[in-house]
Amino acid sequence: MIIKRMRMKRLVMLFTFLCILGADATAAEATVSEKSQTIMGDIFPMIEGPFEGYCGYGLFYERRISRVFSALIENNLYTNFKEDITWGVVAHGRVYPFRAAIGGLFFDIGTGYRRNKRDEDNVHCVVSSLTTGWKFIADNGLTIEPSLGAWYNVYTLTGNSSVNLAPIVGLAFGWSF
Repeated sequence: MIIKRMRMKRLVMLFTFLCILGADATAAEATVSEKSQTIMGDIFPMIEGPFEGYCGYGLFYERRISRVFSALIENNLYTNFKEDITWGVVAHGRVYPFRAAIGGLFFDIGTGYRRNKRDEDNVHCVVSSLTTGWKFIADNGLTIEPSLGAWYNVYTLTGNSSVNLAPIVGLAFGWSF
């Protein structure tokens, strides 16, 4: 357990260091400031799924609300194409502390609904998530967004939830316009 925590701390420190070394804010300011919406697909559900016999997707839509705040809606689906299926819808508030537009370092908090139907158990729950990451936006609008965080099962509506806290490792690709 201690070794896993040490590895996680090293991973978080490395990710934070890479975020700090990210794109130069002044060079990209003209391009980034014009972008007010983003549509992305998360590939990590597709990468992690085969290890457990599952595949899935994550879709995101983000819209700038003010100079440093944006709203985001997320939809996820995981399945083994038999009787197991997990899906969720989460609304997020996102803050970009160092820029006046979508792009760069962000902090994100979200809450929503998750349904997990595996075997005989049918779990409905309210979840919250806390995420940090960096959004890279190219001149043509191509967007790459690595992120780290965790989601927490706030309240189980029905069923027996065996997972109350889980890590989030995201790598989303999309288009900003």
